[in-house]
Amino acid sequence: MKGKSEKNNKFYLSINKNIEKQFLINRINIDGNAITKDKVLRSKISLQPGDYYLTYNKDKSLRRLNNLRYINSVTIEETNNNNTLDLELIVNENIKTGNFLFAGSFSGDTGFGLGLALNDYNFVGSGNELKSTFDINTESAKFEIGYKQYLINNPSLTNNYKVFNRENDLTSSFGFKSKETGLGYALGFNYNEKINMSFGFGFNSKNNYSGKNTNNYIQENIGDFNQLIFNYGITYDSTNDIFYPTTGSFNKLFAEISPNQISDDGYYKFNLTNELYFSHKEKNNFFFISNKLGVADSFKNNLKTTNAFSLGGLNFKGFDYRGVGPIDSGTYLGGNNFYTTTFGYGSQFIFDKKDNINFRSFITSGSIWGSDYSSNNEFKNRISAGLSLDILTAVFPISFTYAIPIQKEDNDKVKEFNFTIGTSF
Repeated sequence: MKGKSEKNNKFYLSINKNIEKQFLINRINIDGNAITKDKVLRSKISLQPGDYYLTYNKDKSLRRLNNLRYINSVTIEETNNNNTLDLELIVNENIKTGNFLFAGSFSGDTGFGLGLALNDYNFVGSGNELKSTFDINTESAKFEIGYKQYLINNPSLTNNYKVFNRENDLTSSFGFKSKETGLGYALGFNYNEKINMSFGFGFNSKNNYSGKNTNNYIQENIGDFNQLIFNYGITYDSTNDIFYPTTGSFNKLFAEISPNQISDDGYYKFNLTNELYFSHKEKNNFFFISNKLGVADSFKNNLKTTNAFSLGGLNFKGFDYRGVGPIDSGTYLGGNNFYTTTFGYGSQFIFDKKDNINFRSFITSGSIWGSDYSSNNEFKNRISAGLSLDILTAVFPISFTYAIPIQKEDNDKVKEFNFTIGTSF
């Protein structure tokens, strides 16, 4: 039996002898599923009739099944029958997999918003997910329908489909309004419990209108544009918590390319994220480092401001949303390149271990540069420092942040206090 472990960023391969008594699996029965189809549940397990029964495969199957949203719990009972095993999966199924949600939200970037969602995580017992959402905030209104299909013959693969319609009022930032419709597809691949990949494409049709002035950085956005965009993403996540990690690492590379020959506005864009968390073995505290880097450019013309990067707000605390970088006549120009690096210290509990109130202190360094519409494209570093307080409720995290710029440019917009519902740091 082979195993692989990771320690100090090195991988170690171990080969162990399996001393379990070898039993062949005779049959596998499933009991308790009123909605979910048998073939869906069988596709999630690593045990098949005719295979040797291994505890490792049993534990892996239970882990996979119990992580499904439409399953409350699963147990496996074993019956020895003339040196073969009959297995019975006892399923406690979540029958109410559909839900309707109407809620308000608040983002430190786009302010108050409303969301309406109708979701089903086990559509007609297929194990597939159907989502329809309508979101509106101070900047945009978007309606989207998405369907995620888990392949029966390979549960590590998913087909992801979406169609959407969106209207944006970008007058206060990029200087125009926009209407957009589109569709997309992505093939997802779960290589293992830590590594996920996706490859897909999207097509969107934009109509940008109502430019607030005749400057070229606005007028080059005005008109009708048809875009075909290919994208690729790979994620490695070994952190111990989705909202408030204290140990492990998170790494993500995301790339999108819109070919110039088949799109009205050809460009490429790359985003890299690296996060490291180091917990103290004896105390409830940890240190963390977060690095983000982005590079983008147009294939032949200027990179339009809406395709460029923005900095400030949630991605650079202490500054306003789109408050870092060149601004001309009240219009945000952004940049073709950006980076941020954050060093911080956090503690899981302020009062005692029963409280879900956590805090972090941090210092962030970052910059954005290279706009095709600005003559002032020098690399100019900014620095901010602050504190954040996260309250982890049963529904979603609530985050309060206070940060002050230590180093800034004259045109940068400052925002010391930030409040967000639905995301942590």
